[in-house]
Amino acid sequence: MEDLDSENSIEKRSFFHSFPDLEKQTVEIRNGTQSTSDFNAAYNQKAASLEQVRSDQLIRGEFCSPESQSKGSDFNESNSNKKSGVRLSWKNLSVATKPKSLSLFKTICRKSKTLNEGKVLLRSLNGAAEPASLLAIMGASGAGKTTLLNVLSGQNVKGLDISGDILVNNERVQNKIKNISAYVQQEELFIGTLTVREHLLFQAYLRMPESFSVKEKEKKVDNVIAQLGLTKCQNTIIGVPGRIRGISGGENKRLSFASEIITDPKLLFVDEPTSGLDSFMAENVIICLQKIASEGTTVIATIHQPSSEVFLLFDRLLLMSEGRTAYLGKREDAFGFFERVNYPCPLNYNPADHYVHTLAIIPGKEEECKAKCEMICDSFVSDLKIPLNGYESPVMLQQKYSTQTYKVGFLKQLKATLWRSWMSARREPYISTIRIMQSFVMALIAGLVYLRVGDSESQDKVMNINGAIFFSVTTMSFGSITGSLFVFPAELPVFLKEHKLGMYRTDVYFISKTLAEFPWYFIGPVIYSLIYYFMVGLRLDTAAFFLSLVVLELLTQSALSFGYLVSAVSPTIQVATGIGPPLIMPFMLFGGFFLKDRSIPVYFIWLKWLSWFKYATECLQIIQWDEYGAIGGCSGNQTMCYHDGKSVLVTNGYSASNFNRNIGLLVALGIGFRLLAFLFVLIRAYRAK
Repeated sequence: MEDLDSENSIEKRSFFHSFPDLEKQTVEIRNGTQSTSDFNAAYNQKAASLEQVRSDQLIRGEFCSPESQSKGSDFNESNSNKKSGVRLSWKNLSVATKPKSLSLFKTICRKSKTLNEGKVLLRSLNGAAEPASLLAIMGASGAGKTTLLNVLSGQNVKGLDISGDILVNNERVQNKIKNISAYVQQEELFIGTLTVREHLLFQAYLRMPESFSVKEKEKKVDNVIAQLGLTKCQNTIIGVPGRIRGISGGENKRLSFASEIITDPKLLFVDEPTSGLDSFMAENVIICLQKIASEGTTVIATIHQPSSEVFLLFDRLLLMSEGRTAYLGKREDAFGFFERVNYPCPLNYNPADHYVHTLAIIPGKEEECKAKCEMICDSFVSDLKIPLNGYESPVMLQQKYSTQTYKVGFLKQLKATLWRSWMSARREPYISTIRIMQSFVMALIAGLVYLRVGDSESQDKVMNINGAIFFSVTTMSFGSITGSLFVFPAELPVFLKEHKLGMYRTDVYFISKTLAEFPWYFIGPVIYSLIYYFMVGLRLDTAAFFLSLVVLELLTQSALSFGYLVSAVSPTIQVATGIGPPLIMPFMLFGGFFLKDRSIPVYFIWLKWLSWFKYATECLQIIQWDEYGAIGGCSGNQTMCYHDGKSVLVTNGYSASNFNRNIGLLVALGIGFRLLAFLFVLIRAYRAK
């Protein structure tokens, strides 16, 4: 029994959960039915077996996916070029939120005892992440895990007061750490209409320097796909939750890792990689991180309640409580530390759960729990033996630092983003299939409702034709705006992330989106005109038809630009779809069909000049009526009688001389709304930095 209860057996206890039969044997030992030597022999045999299996699987790359047995050669090739690791350390690191600046009114009205001070998040932390190892940061909610990860990686630190030193190989890096590191956030952000391979190719084209050829970048993508076990799903659409079926959650996580290690970072920061995954997928994801670490990358990850199997995969462990370090060291040494502070891990208990529960602040027992955590943290500080100096390789770091904002030039950025935007637009159901079907169906409805009204010889044809014209203007406007409302709320998080990584410029992104979606919005008016124009029986003249088509195209682009503007200012799709239609209504109301110009209240006159409905409707009526001859059907008892086409225009307050002006204003509105949309995207990109 001495061997089982000794400090040397602590690691054995953490191993029991992997082999339930060992747990049974421990009971037999305590009952005297089995000897300690037999137990030790069984333990050593099981441990050796598990280590050999995991070693073999790691070499073959099987841990990253069940199907990756065939990737052994790819992994061995990359493993032969193993990178040299770096050591990340931090000294006296303290973090607090910046005090909020109060307005004069709030300053006067606040209570005298209320101080406007920042909240302390991290308190004088010292520690290090060893080269080519996997360090897991654990702790209860609010312990400071994510704050520490963000500060070390230089991500999301706006509004924080940070003091202390962050060093890589004993060299202060501070703001330069982003040049040698990568950060995988908890939420996966992808363009869901791309395949796994297409996404990684896009990342490689823009994140690897121009000194690499296209073939070299493609080879790198192939190696990363094999390394992380993504071969079987490399040609599968990533997917959009709730709309487009794609890859699994575990594959999503591995794709996040692949997107970052494609640049060969020396440091990899990962926020909650197992969040939302079942135990099997969580273990596979952590094994992938372990594999990345074994190839030379120093991996630091925050973990929330890992299973016992996942816990055994960590090389080193950092436990936090109330912004302090409770333990930092080898994972297996944590058992001994907690025994020394009189909080040993129970025999058949997940060590990870035990540590987190021990360091948690339980509601109703705050004072007791805080005192316990302070004692544990103080005990660790007194035992701290982490060398923060003595690991230097400044030459390597200098080679990795780069002041270049973008890896490739403007034209290559535009080429890559245009390719991605085109692929996304082509596969996006609303922009492609639904947009075309919408134009076809609405044209058919308009044609059936106003079927051959142009052939009538009565005065009613004037109202019917004008109604068909305004119906077309309204249909094309709402169709264009509805499609564009989804653009930026859906993609902006991806854009902001990639823009912060220095992949491409804001104007490049905006231009590529505009160019990629142009063909789909161009073909809509063509389909609509070919159907409705002849079904309604509008003016049978080639020039008139093509002029009408030009007006509908300009109308579509103006409405599309306004939709982009609404989309750019909306934080979510729900907000965009909620405010979009109400914002369109005033422009439609002052379009000249429901309300004549002379009846518009003076305080709404400015809206008339911003209404593309007005300019498009006037142009289409000019095309229809300017050279139209006599209109029959007048009778003596009619209060209003149209004798010819010009009388229709005069009655409606339109003039043929306004045609060129209206065309110019439609172009101006399209450009103006789009420039405003770009300005808001630019502002959001600036604020995100």
